[in-house]
Amino acid sequence: DDNGSSAQSRIAARGNSTVNGDIDIETTVGGISLRAEDTDLVSIGHGVNTTSGSSTRSITVQSADTLTLTSHDTGQTRIGNGQAANSTINVTAAGNITLTVSGSALPQPGSAFIGNFGNFTKPAGGNITVTSTGGSIALRGYEDGALVLIGNKSGSTSTTGDVHVSALNGANNASIMLDALNDGALVQIGNNSESGTIGGNVTVEAAHLISVDASGSGSVAKIGNGAPYQSGLVGGNISGDIVVTSGGDLDLYAEDSESTAQIGNGDLTLARAGNVSGDISLNVTGFTDINDQGNFDGIAWIGNVA
Repeated sequence: DDNGSSAQSRIAARGNSTVNGDIDIETTVGGISLRAEDTDLVSIGHGVNTTSGSSTRSITVQSADTLTLTSHDTGQTRIGNGQAANSTINVTAAGNITLTVSGSALPQPGSAFIGNFGNFTKPAGGNITVTSTGGSIALRGYEDGALVLIGNKSGSTSTTGDVHVSALNGANNASIMLDALNDGALVQIGNNSESGTIGGNVTVEAAHLISVDASGSGSVAKIGNGAPYQSGLVGGNISGDIVVTSGGDLDLYAEDSESTAQIGNGDLTLARAGNVSGDISLNVTGFTDINDQGNFDGIAWIGNVA
């Protein structure tokens, strides 16, 4: 738990070349909380000091109660290895799992994510499994420009790996909720990079409800792989099958100007070149509500887009 002044708290190894070694964290009583304020960083996962280095091996986190990643202002919380092309991440909690970014986006937006990353200098990848056995899973972008993600990110030439997120305790009405409430917030389950190819299957399962809500102007709430192309980086194809299973309802809402709520691969801004593919399977016991609120130019969409 960091409280300002650009402090860092890490459970990790760091080095200049290859950094490896499994990370295994488990609580038998109580939960696990990562919290970063202001410009702080709180991280579980290896780091590399140079662009030529890399990291590897698996991360396992098991909480006997809740698991929370909370970033305020420009804070960053994460579970994942840096410059890691193939590191497995398994996160399990007996209670709720919550990733939240809130506050002021100055000098830059905060982030909270579970996934490996490449910093656009190395490929990023590895299978990611996030499971709540007794509660719900919520991803909350409550800050302008916030990044809240379960998936690998920022690979240079490729960002890959299967992403499986589940909350299946029916007795507790376990749900999975993606809320991009502030302007420009990005809340996503799936792999994300503005450079190179993106791939991997995405599976999301909830006993009660799955909601994908983009309420802020220009915000994105998304289940699937994809990210806009950034000028100066290498573009590429986006692929991967998507399976969404809800024991109750499935809701998609795009509630403000240029907001996007999507289940599918690709980028609805159409700013990225390359082919987009992958099957989408929806298994919904209750109602499916796709609502773009009409008057505000939001887009609620199930399907791939290129």
